Parts: sequence; structure tokens; C-alpha cells
Amino acid sequence: MKRRVLGISLVVALVAIVAVGATLAYFTDSTNVVQNTFTMGNVEIKLDEIDNTKTDGSRTETGNAYTGVTPGVALDKDPTVWNTGANDAWVRVNVTVSKASAWKTALTKHGITDLATIFGGHDATKWTRAGIAEDTSNDTITYSYYYNTVVPATDGSTGALFTTVTIPAVFDNDDVESIKGFEITITADAIQTDASFTTAAQAFAAFDA
Repeated sequence: MKRRVLGISLVVALVAIVAVGATLAYFTDSTNVVQNTFTMGNVEIKLDEIDNTKTDGSRTETGNAYTGVTPGVALDKDPTVWNTGANDAWVRVNVTVSKASAWKTALTKHGITDLATIFGGHDATKWTRAGIAEDTSNDTITYSYYYNTVVPATDGSTGALFTTVTIPAVFDNDDVESIKGFEITITADAIQTDASFTTAAQAFAAFDA
């Protein structure tokens, strides 16, 4: 009887040892968690041009007023987009001209087929004209241009879309009177680069969607 009890006791002891051994097999090691800080990127642009009221090369973000304009005289105007954000970006610039119907009449009269020819110094190797939109209710015409390459972050620039505006030298008094007081409004859009965008056209299809 005593041997039997002893035998049972040994079995119980062996089970306990096996259980402890199984538990020890799952011991693991760990280290301190490292805290990570995530700073988000952004897209931010600035649109400016030379300030015609100053002679020191200053630039303005509010545009210029031109008085005493004479046909054939080039007026300094160099709209430029700057990427001031943290991400590289694709850029589009829209140029809207008011009094579109009067412009069209005057241009047709002198055999000029493209109003955009008043913008001098435009580099077609760097920019692509993406579209022309007429708004008859507001009597405007808008030219859209894509900058062909990505504009790098932190003060990357497109350079000027054009450098001058010139009323055609062939315009007579009636033509000038018909467009007197016209305005050129310029706006810019930007969208950050993405692996799926290989051209500005693809980028702005996504932007518009």
C-alpha cells in the first residue's frame, strides 16, 4: 500500500514538473516601445508677378493696374508660381480675360486668330495649353496651362508663364475703346505628386475629379 501511494505521488510530481517546463518554454523578451512622431506633408503655392509700382524688382501677389496703355507697347507682367509647401507638386495656371466678345471682334477684324498672342515671352517647351473655355454669361475667355514638369517643394518655381502683355499694334481707336478697362485674372492650382501621375494632365484629371 505504501508503495502504491508513493508511486502516485511521483506521478503527480512529474506532471507538475512537465507543466512548469511547458510554461517556461513560452517565456519571451521585450524592449521599450519607441515613440514615433509623424509630420504630415502639405501642398502650398504662391502666385506673384513683378510689381510695376516699384523699380527694385519687388513682386506683388495682388496684381498691377496699367494706365495710359498704348497699342504695340509691351507691358511687364510675369505671373509665376512658387511651391512653398513640403511636397513636390504639379501646377496649373488659368488666365481669364474679360470683355471677350469685344476682343474677338477686334482680333477678327485684323486677322488675328489667337488672343493668347498678346502674352509675350511664353515658353511652350515648359508649358502646355490644356484648354480654352468661354463663359458667355460673364463675357470672359480662360486659357489653362499645365507646367510640364513637377515643381519641387520648398520654393521651387515654374518661372514666368509669360513676361509681357501687348495690345496689338494694329488696333485702332475703335478697337481700343471696345476693350478699354479689360481685366486679366490669373489663378493657380497645385496637386501633390503621386506614383500614378506621370503627366500634369493625369494629375489634374484627378484634381478636377
